[in-house]
Amino acid sequence: MSIRTLERELAKEARMVLANPAFRLKDLMEWQTGAAGKCPFEAHEGEGLAFLPELSVWIAFPLALDKRGK
Repeated sequence: MSIRTLERELAKEARMVLANPAFRLKDLMEWQTGAAGKCPFEAHEGEGLAFLPELSVWIAFPLALDKRGK
């Protein structure tokens, strides 16, 4: 799997996890593999963190794009 294909899959799963069908690949700020539990990196101001369970990847994204119910 190429990096481009992986990033497309990350954006696809992020759309489902964040409940935002408008999430785009360029909205993905950072990603890193890791187990569920503690994120391997910290969010900066205005960023949110989410775990993508199917790919076992943590992502950082702009908080405004998180449409999950609070």
